[in-house]
Amino acid sequence: MGRVLVLGAGLTGALCCAMLRSPSLQVTVWEKEREAGGRMSNTHWESQIADLGAQYITRMPGTRQAHQGYYTELLEAGVLKPLEGLVEGMKNMELGTKHFVAPRGSSSIVNYFLEQSDANVKFGCHVTHVLLRDGELEVWTQNGAHDYFDTVILSVPTPQILLLQGDLAKSIPTQRSALQKVRYSSRFALVLFYNAGQELGVPWVMKYVTDSPIICFLSLDNRKRSCEPLGEAPVLVVHSSVHFGAEQSQCDVEEVAQLIQCELQRLLPHLPSHVHHKVHRWCHSQVTVPVDGSPGHLILHQRPLIACVGDYFTRSNFDGCIESALSLTSTLKSLL
Repeated sequence: MGRVLVLGAGLTGALCCAMLRSPSLQVTVWEKEREAGGRMSNTHWESQIADLGAQYITRMPGTRQAHQGYYTELLEAGVLKPLEGLVEGMKNMELGTKHFVAPRGSSSIVNYFLEQSDANVKFGCHVTHVLLRDGELEVWTQNGAHDYFDTVILSVPTPQILLLQGDLAKSIPTQRSALQKVRYSSRFALVLFYNAGQELGVPWVMKYVTDSPIICFLSLDNRKRSCEPLGEAPVLVVHSSVHFGAEQSQCDVEEVAQLIQCELQRLLPHLPSHVHHKVHRWCHSQVTVPVDGSPGHLILHQRPLIACVGDYFTRSNFDGCIESALSLTSTLKSLL
């Protein structure tokens, strides 16, 4: 098990890397995108950044003791800080619930754990095949690059696992059935960038929208993350509703962006004109139907070991990712 490949540089994959750090293991991460984050990705324009996916992290009073250390570590490192400011429309939560944001963007949480892991992270690696080769795993990418590993951890959404070709695809009929039952919601994220000094004229840092069939959430991202230093350029993040996301899933993203902007103008008619925008389609926004029994992880092949891990074994939040990563790494360490 000396050479471990983690496929996917999202939160669960990064946590697995940090938990597996050991002199006896050589951990490599292959990520098909150009940077880490997964559903905690940021988008950039000039000097401005914005959280595209996860907007904040919630710690419930009943959070497991085993998870508390991760919150403490991130807070002490300055990766997280308490959420401040008005959040309109947030549902009432249990007394003692705490919300946190990442001042440098939500992807900084993922990058923190990758840095702690000492893993070798490679971007632009779109894996297509996993093959069994004399007790090893031969993994191929779309551009023809390949390498050999003793263990492969799949930390990507289930539709991407089911697309993998090679021996893996032929040898997991039972597990394939479980993975095929997982369901995700889809939505769009629209980010509007403004000039420095422009005022958006809203009192909140975030707002849950209840009177729109198109928009469900708004975040004044710069204010949310940094308490809005004087003169900073505003960035507004708009999330579509799940129903709208499903309805428009096959449409051109720029056409969808126009529909969202028209609805935003109806909701906030006094918004100034933005100077740039970006739109992103989240095909796998949140898990709506997890794997039956919430097992934490799934072993797809015993020797050599192939396993999959992610919030689709638990729940779509920070604690769900921790729980899944702990579940898998505990099993892997017992095999060392």
